[in-house]
Amino acid sequence: MVTLLEKVGTARQAAERETHARVAHLLTGERARSLDNLLVVDPALRASRLHWLGTGPVQASPNSVGGEVEKLLFLHGLDAHALDLSALPAERRRHLAQIGRRLTAHALELREANRRHPILLTLLAQSAVDVLDSVVQLFNQTLSGSESRARISCATNSLSGPSCRRTG
Repeated sequence: MVTLLEKVGTARQAAERETHARVAHLLTGERARSLDNLLVVDPALRASRLHWLGTGPVQASPNSVGGEVEKLLFLHGLDAHALDLSALPAERRRHLAQIGRRLTAHALELREANRRHPILLTLLAQSAVDVLDSVVQLFNQTLSGSESRARISCATNSLSGPSCRRTG
């Protein structure tokens, strides 16, 4: 049993080294600092940016769309949308992002940089996709809700003015 555990441990360490080697070109000093800053509590948010990025909207509303757009702009500022993680197998990317979602900012902060940074990179890239999807979905839901309310208002008020006429 001990031999098996040692082999698993050795395999995990080798996988972590290989993962870091494959993304090392993305880890400039500035990007590494930006990744580490995701773990710091932002006083304005009262949470870490990592937690903020992982928290979705409660309902579809213009304010929710604005909040998600703010996240999207933040991610674009970090070039999250342009991260090329194709050097990592898709399953490894999925696994690392899953670890990043599961761990708290503090738990990630305690990990060594060569383990923490690949997790944060994959989570950042996945967040860019997730937040963009969320913005589109929220916008569609908000627009549909507004259109629905307008139809109901026109029908119940028997309005026939320009705002209740269908165009085109």
